[in-house]
Amino acid sequence: MGLFKKKKNNTEVELQNATTIEKSEEVFIKSTEEINKTDGVVVIATIGENAITPSNNPMPKQIDIDERRQRIIASKKEKQKKKIKNSVANKKASTVTSLIVLIVIGILGGFYFYIKKQKNTELFTLKTLNVELGSKLSNSVSNYVNKDEIDELAYTLDISGVDTSKVGEYKYKVTYQNITKEGTIIVKDSTSPSVETKDLIISVNESFTPEDFINKCSDLSNCHYIFENEQVLNSNQQTGEYEIYIVVTDDYNNVTRKKATLKVVDNIRTLTCTQETPYDESSGYYKISYFEISYYENTYLRHNIYNEFHFNDQDKYNNYEQNLNDGKHTGYTFDSEKRVITNTPVFNLNPDYNINNYYENYTNQGYTCRIK
Repeated sequence: MGLFKKKKNNTEVELQNATTIEKSEEVFIKSTEEINKTDGVVVIATIGENAITPSNNPMPKQIDIDERRQRIIASKKEKQKKKIKNSVANKKASTVTSLIVLIVIGILGGFYFYIKKQKNTELFTLKTLNVELGSKLSNSVSNYVNKDEIDELAYTLDISGVDTSKVGEYKYKVTYQNITKEGTIIVKDSTSPSVETKDLIISVNESFTPEDFINKCSDLSNCHYIFENEQVLNSNQQTGEYEIYIVVTDDYNNVTRKKATLKVVDNIRTLTCTQETPYDESSGYYKISYFEISYYENTYLRHNIYNEFHFNDQDKYNNYEQNLNDGKHTGYTFDSEKRVITNTPVFNLNPDYNINNYYENYTNQGYTCRIK
């Protein structure tokens, strides 16, 4: 095997009975095996001992440098696009992953605080309290929280919405470790009226009511009176003493039963005096004054005294009612329909007077009096 040589820069090599070839680099071949193993080598002829035998292998196509450059540039751009696309996809994936992580953290955080709040909520429970009408509420938190021992300073109590002067159901609040709970306070009236009775003396056939036996009734609501047995109303038909039972209830059906004595006599003396003051144009009313007092065997029994102011003009009546109904004046009642204002003055019994003394006193004041 001979030596076959190609040079760079299109250097021509003359071979016996061979054509000219081109190669971009120099290759030295010592054997056919090396030719077959050499990458990028085109065999154009075989050199034997006696002759050169041409090969039928085609020559490689001429490379277009500009086209090659454009393909390289296009390939680079395509790679850059893929790189950018992959980068954007990675960023999106990263963003989505971050959002998922944040959501998971938020959910876990919310769950944590929910559990914590639930535990704090379970730290204390509140009582439902029943209190009596008119009672004073305690300011000690321990009376409202279901715990044996608590730190009073760690709790805040709010009972501002509770009105113990009125029967009803109210809400109160207790706050502990930023947890506020509502409890219930039930204001009820379970106290019976406190009643003081008096004995009553009447004339034969004189009517009477349960109220006539009541000296005083104390209750935070209203007192109502009935006879335990309505048959006692017939006790006034003849003289004598009768045992009477009065049933006193309040607005919430609490009951007190009291005993009193009714004495029916036939010698009660009653003084009745009246006086009418003529209509006064400037004041706009005329006045009727009434006085009544009863004695039994020179013992004072009862009295009734009042003044009635009768108005002709509605506007003047309204002005008087507004001025007198201001909370500063007491002992007045108003009848707008009849335009009448009634005043019940305080009566001070004179222990040195008997019925005849009162007769003389009121007659001297211009009253018309009579004794029966």
